[in-house]
Amino acid sequence: MIIEDQILSLAGLLVIITSFFLVGQAYYKPIVRAQGAQSFIIGTIAIALYVFSGKVDYLILGIAVISLRSLAISFALERAIKGRFGFRENMRGVASLLITDLIAVAVIFVIVLSFEKSVFHEVNDDVIFGAILLLQGLLLSVLRKGTIPQIIGYVEEENGIVLFGTFLVSLPLLIEASALLDVLGLIVLTYIIIREKPEHDNKIDELVG
Repeated sequence: MIIEDQILSLAGLLVIITSFFLVGQAYYKPIVRAQGAQSFIIGTIAIALYVFSGKVDYLILGIAVISLRSLAISFALERAIKGRFGFRENMRGVASLLITDLIAVAVIFVIVLSFEKSVFHEVNDDVIFGAILLLQGLLLSVLRKGTIPQIIGYVEEENGIVLFGTFLVSLPLLIEASALLDVLGLIVLTYIIIREKPEHDNKIDELVG
């Protein structure tokens, strides 16, 4: 199981790298595609867990994440921005934002690591990566004003829940919760981008908070 654990840890590390890219990226197309790549890696991790454990629930979870988040939501976002909206969010202070993000990630890493050791007496990378991803998605939603980054922050939080839940939540419940959140995300995306678009002169609405 050592090789399997190393593969999963490497995939989780790639997910965290994409989360830092999302925080510091102002252009819409790269951030949409990075979210698609991140969701694809999350789905691949679930499928790898199916291969390693033989539990079909992991396969269902992986297919759902890839089809809904990596493909459907990314496709809807790209269709929404193509030829109709600006391709860059008007944002400043990227360096300070990344520094704040790094400090927050370091703090949450220490807290989760200490909690795991005291409660479970072992360290599970999925829990740590999931907690960091939840924080990254929350920061993306709160600190950015553009609608697209905020929606992607919501999707990133969903990815964090999947990673976090693989260790703490039963798989059937995790699959149902993940599917529900994906459907809600598509509804929110459809309402904000499509229904509200005509009221904002073909510009991406900026949400505060």
